[in-house]
Amino acid sequence: MATIMVVEDNEGSRDALSRRLARRGYQVVLAVDGHQAVSIGRSAKSDLILMDLGLPTAIRRFRQAVMSSTPSRSGFSSCW
Repeated sequence: MATIMVVEDNEGSRDALSRRLARRGYQVVLAVDGHQAVSIGRSAKSDLILMDLGLPTAIRRFRQAVMSSTPSRSGFSSCW
C-alpha cells in the first residue's frame, strides 16, 4: 500500500489523521514541522504528502529542498 507523510504541528490532528490512514492500510510517516518534513523527505519515499497549510515556511522550505532538487520526483504535482 502507499506511504503517506503527514506534516502537522497540532498533535491531536496529527494523531487522528494518522490513525485513520493506518486503519485504511496506508503506511504513515509523521513530521511535526517543516524542518522534520524536509529531513524525512530527503531519505524516505512518500507517495503522498499531506501538509498543514498553516505552516507556510514549511511548505516553501519543503518544496525548495526536496521537490525541486530530487530528479526522481520531477513528476510530482502539488496543489499549492
